[in-house]
Amino acid sequence: MNDGGVRAVAGGNGRLYRVSQEDADKEKRRRQELLDTNPQSWMSKQWVEDGPVYGGYLQITQDLLDWIQEGFDLQDEEHMRLNINGSLGDSPTQGKYLKIEGAWIAKHVSLKQHREDAGQRQVTKAKREAVSSDAKPSQTQMAEDEIPF
Repeated sequence: MNDGGVRAVAGGNGRLYRVSQEDADKEKRRRQELLDTNPQSWMSKQWVEDGPVYGGYLQITQDLLDWIQEGFDLQDEEHMRLNINGSLGDSPTQGKYLKIEGAWIAKHVSLKQHREDAGQRQVTKAKREAVSSDAKPSQTQMAEDEIPF
């Protein structure tokens, strides 16, 4: 929340909250069951014991996907790194959490600049026109206080 109002979590941003002991124990039991019934080469007793410490989400939007694809197209290799920043946030209902924000990709404009320049890109204009001509209602982003975890 910002200045007492609800602030939506923008695409490319997210939150990581500390997992409760009850949820961590539940996940450890699930991991142990997977290890016992359908073991994979990467699974280990350490994987079970480490369990989750944080759980959360990353908000995905079409403009984020477009930005990532454009960044990928600019790379010289068949892989790339999506860099992110994080800062500590505080929620009155869920306590302290890690805010994931400020993503960037090498050789590419920032996500913020990408959004500011959206009207100038032909591909984005065509997508926006195609979407606006569809009868489907658009989905809105969830407000920070409506997120279930």
